[in-house]
Order: sequence, then C-alpha cells, then structure tokens
Amino acid sequence: MVTAIVLLLAYPFVVRLLKHENTVNSGDQVDVAAFLNRSLQMYQAGQYTASIAAAREALKLDPHSELAYNNIAASYGAMQMWDDAIQNAREALRIRPDFALAQNNLSWFLKAKEGAPASSASPKSAADHLNVSLEHYNQGRFQECIDEAREALKLKPDYAEAYNNIAAGSIRLGKWDQAIQSAQEALRLKPDFVLARNNLNLALKSKAGPAQ
Repeated sequence: MVTAIVLLLAYPFVVRLLKHENTVNSGDQVDVAAFLNRSLQMYQAGQYTASIAAAREALKLDPHSELAYNNIAASYGAMQMWDDAIQNAREALRIRPDFALAQNNLSWFLKAKEGAPASSASPKSAADHLNVSLEHYNQGRFQECIDEAREALKLKPDYAEAYNNIAAGSIRLGKWDQAIQSAQEALRLKPDFVLARNNLNLALKSKAGPAQ
C-alpha cells in the first residue's frame, strides 16, 4: 500500500457537467458520475480491483474521462503496479494536460518505480499481493497472477484465496496438475470454498479431455 500522496479526485455525488459533454448524452452523464463515485468508494475501502473495474465502466460511456483514467492510475499505484499506474496517468494527461492531480501522481509513480528515497511505499501485505494477483488475472497476465499469489503465500501460508488464484491462473495456462493441486489445497484450508471447487472440477475435466 502507498501513502496518501497518491490521491483520487474527491468526486462529488452531485453530477457535474462533463468536460466532453458533446460526446456523452445527458443520461450517460449520470451513469458516468455513478461509476466514478463507485470507483472512489472502492478505492477508499482498499478494494482496488473493484475501483479499477468501476472506472473502466465509466470509460465505456465516456472514453475521454480523465477522471476515470486517474482513478485507475491511483488504484494501480496503491497496488504498486507502477507500469500500469504510469500508463493510465499519462492517458489522463493526454486528455487533459493541465490535470494537476494526474501530474502529481505521475511524478510520484515514476519516483516510486525508480526506487527513489522519496518513495514511501510500504511492503505489501498478503492481501495486497492477492489484489495484484487478481488484477493480473483480469488483464490476462496469468503467470504474473500465479507469481503474486505465491508472494502472498510467503506471508500467509494458509491463504486459501491465494491457492485458488494459482489454480485459476494455471487453468488458463493449461497447467492442469498445478491447477488441481492448488485447488485441492485451497479446499483443504477452506472446505466450503465454492470458487476453488469449481476450479478443481474444471481442471479435472480439462485434464481428462473430451468424453469419448
């Protein structure tokens, strides 16, 4: 997790006029505001992948929302995913070059990525690693998903959710034995874990191949 220097815009619950109102109809303006509010709420709750997802929903309605890109950047920054944070902060600035908040965030991300003394990023917790693992999965980076889940397990060896992430990523990579073993371990730790049960069944069926 990072310090409060990485901030989102305090987006109001009252709908403000969007900068790109000519490209967004009045009904969509309300929806964009709702998604940005949701993104902010999820960020404040430490649910960074949910914050990113909500901001992306806003971008579907308004592809030119610098606020949405900045929210995504801040959430990636909170997970110390510097390359993704930098990319989205730059996109916010491409849309609005004078966006001071995105400028500050970009500067901080670049320093943090370089490991400069000015960076005050604290070590990731097991939950932080799991959040990053999930976002890698969402972005189709399945080996990175597995790697981050393993980092979580170093800090919390009985983390059923981390084993399930390994199983899910392994399924997408076609590593059936690894998926089966990881899902079984998740279920050993948490017998009522429905997602792990589903992943185990999928891995077993995929390994067995099509029915003859």
